[in-house]
Amino acid sequence: EKGEEKDNSHLPSSSVPSPRFSYNENLCFGCSLCLPSCHFDALKFTNWSAFETKSLIELQELGARAIEIHLNNDLDAFSEFYKSIPEFELESFCIGSGQMDPAQLVKAAETIIQEVKNKHGSSKACIIQIDGQAMSGATGQNTDIISIEAARSIMHLQSDTVFIQLAGGITDKSFNKAFEAGVKVNGVAIGSFARKKISTIKDVDKKIEWAKTLVKNPGTLSFDN
Repeated sequence: EKGEEKDNSHLPSSSVPSPRFSYNENLCFGCSLCLPSCHFDALKFTNWSAFETKSLIELQELGARAIEIHLNNDLDAFSEFYKSIPEFELESFCIGSGQMDPAQLVKAAETIIQEVKNKHGSSKACIIQIDGQAMSGATGQNTDIISIEAARSIMHLQSDTVFIQLAGGITDKSFNKAFEAGVKVNGVAIGSFARKKISTIKDVDKKIEWAKTLVKNPGTLSFDN
C-alpha cells in the first residue's frame, strides 16, 4: 500500500494531514481493509506489485511447497497474476468477507476455481479461505460469526477438489460451531487465537503436542481446561 499526495489547499493549514502514509511492512499482507478507513481518500492499493515470479521460483528452490494468495475485488488482476506464477503443491486463496458481499464472494470463488482448472486441470485441489474479521486472539463467543455466515454463501462450490476454510476471529470451538450452523467447512485457520493460547504453555514438547492435536482435530481440543 502506498501513500498518494492530495491537494489539500482547501483545508485550514492546521488540519492538513501528512502527505505520506506510513505502515508496518512486516504486518501488512495486502488485505486493503485500510482503504475505507482513510477519510481523505489518500491511499492507493497496487495489485500484486510486491510479488515477482522470479522471487516465487527462488522460494520454491529453497523448498517452499505452498502459497496463499489474498484477493480483493479486482479479479482481473488476480487472474493475470495467477497465470504468471509457478505451480505450488498446495495453493490457498483468501477472500475477505469484509471487502465483499455474498454475491461478490461467490464470484471470487468461482473465478478462483476456474483459473485453477484452466491452469492445472480439473484434478488440481485448492483451498478457498473465507477471512472474516481478525480478532487478534480474542476469545469471545461470537468472533467467528462473520466467517461462518460468509462461508455459507459459497458452500455450494465445495467439492472433492475445492476445500472451504474459515479464518478471522476463529477459536477452538469454531469448527463444531460451523457444523452446528449447517456450514460444513473442511477446516479452520486458528491463527492468533492459537498462538496466544499456546504461548501460555511453558514446556516445548507440550506446545508441539497441542499444536499437532489442534491441526488434526480442530473441533476436539479445548483451551478452557
